[in-house]
Amino acid sequence: MSCSMVFGPVYSRRLGWSLGVNNLVGKVCSYSCMYCQAGPTVEMRIERRKFYDPGLIARCAASSCKSVNVDVVTFVPNGEPTLDSLLGRAIRAVKEACGKPVAVLTNGSLLWMEDVREDLMDADIVSVKVDTVSEETWRRLNRPHPLLRLDRVLEGIAEFSRSYNGRLLTETMLVDGVNDSVEHARMVGSFLGELSPYKAYISLPLRPPADPRARPPPPGRILAYYKVVEDVLGSGRVEVLWELEPPSYKFKDDIIHEIFNMVRVHPVRLEGACRAAREKGVDCESLVESLRREGLIVVEHEGEKFIVPSARLLPGRWRGEGRSA
Repeated sequence: MSCSMVFGPVYSRRLGWSLGVNNLVGKVCSYSCMYCQAGPTVEMRIERRKFYDPGLIARCAASSCKSVNVDVVTFVPNGEPTLDSLLGRAIRAVKEACGKPVAVLTNGSLLWMEDVREDLMDADIVSVKVDTVSEETWRRLNRPHPLLRLDRVLEGIAEFSRSYNGRLLTETMLVDGVNDSVEHARMVGSFLGELSPYKAYISLPLRPPADPRARPPPPGRILAYYKVVEDVLGSGRVEVLWELEPPSYKFKDDIIHEIFNMVRVHPVRLEGACRAAREKGVDCESLVESLRREGLIVVEHEGEKFIVPSARLLPGRWRGEGRSA
């Protein structure tokens, strides 16, 4: 049984110890965000299709849940999870198999589709991306599929927020000089006020981005943005993710294979990977050399070292890639 779609668990400040599910095959998304930590989008689409069999996802997740302790199972692929037409079935199957809460991290671009909204209703936690409500900025920052319209996307997100009974989170990625002004904060804050999320997170491009021009804004500008949004949502409901989570990973057996599965979704911090490898009796130098032979390299971004692919997510390049359903 190939379980390359399951990775981690990885520690998340928002969710605790999270077992990741990459329910897509390849870098498939409706956006190609300039800050994307999974690299440029290889296949841009808005039509949903089948990827993995939900039963296989559930069996793989259950196997991992038995071997390591996790707080949540998170659908967080290297693209847009709602492009999977079997997502609803996969969510229900994973919840039954693991007995853990299920979270989905989505860019929200397809929530104007009724079947997408229905698929997410069984998730315990849904995080929706709201980087901007400006059409011009949206096209510059998120680089959406040409058939998407921002007004329709925002209407879909609002419709979902009105009917969803789980924990709704929002995430706004601030990029220096793009969407970090007080004017943007007022517009986004007003929209978030309509959604009334459990918590609104403000993120920064702290991992190597698809476009090297995507950098965090200066601290003063971030704080000004935060204060505007907090004035709308209230104290305790807005949080800036100033730093990356502690570099904590729980490797099970094949360290190289597990790092491969993580790196498909986001860069892996070298510090944490080496620490976890040493617990398995593998020194850091040997780990880096093994990764290099497999096509992974170490790069530096914002003062941190990360493990990334030497060629970002080319189709068919990944060892253990699953078959489409």
